[in-house]
Amino acid sequence: MKIAAFLQLYNELEKGNLVRCLENCKKWADEIFIYDDCSTDNSKDVYLKYTDKDKIIFGKTREFNKEIYHKQQLLELTLTSSPDWIVWQDGDAILDRQLTNNLKSILQDLDNKGVDGAYVHYLNLWRSNSYHRVDNSYDLGWFLLLWKNTGALYYEPKKGLHLDQFPLGIKNPIKIPHTVVHYGFSTKEKIENKYLTYKSYGQHGHSLERLIDEQSSFNLVKMDVNSYPEENVPTNYDTEVKPLPISFKEVRK
Repeated sequence: MKIAAFLQLYNELEKGNLVRCLENCKKWADEIFIYDDCSTDNSKDVYLKYTDKDKIIFGKTREFNKEIYHKQQLLELTLTSSPDWIVWQDGDAILDRQLTNNLKSILQDLDNKGVDGAYVHYLNLWRSNSYHRVDNSYDLGWFLLLWKNTGALYYEPKKGLHLDQFPLGIKNPIKIPHTVVHYGFSTKEKIENKYLTYKSYGQHGHSLERLIDEQSSFNLVKMDVNSYPEENVPTNYDTEVKPLPISFKEVRK
């Protein structure tokens, strides 16, 4: 079985995510394919330590709201290697311990059941590396990350934010009892940057404001230490203090 990692990335090196992500990918992927959306932080030098140049597409202009166009380009490139399964991985995320260590056998089991896709639960670390957020719908995210190459995968490119990131052509997906550890909100700075980026592209309303809403419903839960791959367990896991709600008043202004 051949597994391809499918990554669309922008400046993940300066965000402190890139090496962690690619180190995770190399444990389960036979090949790593990347669309780079005009990074300015020397990410390219890191990519080339994990994959070949002909498996990377370098965008010519930064086009955050055309990510589905870019994913179609990346899908076409990925399919040229004829993988059996494709795994979409965010640059600020890693697969949990069981997926990281046993992905081939998990995918083989899906194959045996006639399944052609799988949804995985996202755990959103919040201003820490040891606590994830569960209020305000932050614990409801299930994403179709595992795609069987049936010969029918494709995107219908369109502009916009928060569109479905998986391709069409998947007919029989299921949820599996595994998780992704997501570091995208793990610091105050990352939350603020996401808020300001989405706002600059015209997002508004609850879907935007909830990023900086830490009011009475604010609820964080300690991560299960076994959710992390062994090498990603935080060094301060046993001692990290649970974050208290804070105000993002200046960011909102």
